[in-house]
Amino acid sequence: MTGKGIDFASIKVVDRLPARRRTTESPPWPEGLRGAAIVQIGAPEESKLIDGGGLVIDYRPPGESEVRRIVLAFSESEMWVEYAGILHVSPKRA
Repeated sequence: MTGKGIDFASIKVVDRLPARRRTTESPPWPEGLRGAAIVQIGAPEESKLIDGGGLVIDYRPPGESEVRRIVLAFSESEMWVEYAGILHVSPKRA
């Protein structure tokens, strides 16, 4: 347990992003994200570009060689997919 007495290891995961106004019941995740190899994950260098600072995930879908990117934006009560598509620049290797 950490923070506010919550057992984070036991939280049930649902297939949606937190939002007050739900416009669709379909999962927001692009096809190929589940089971993908994560190439890189982090914040954009310029955090002001994306609401809430953003979260960028570069991933390689199972059985594919092309790297894709999903960018998540945040507010106090919502999270949404700002961009999902093919990565046109090679990710840096740490």
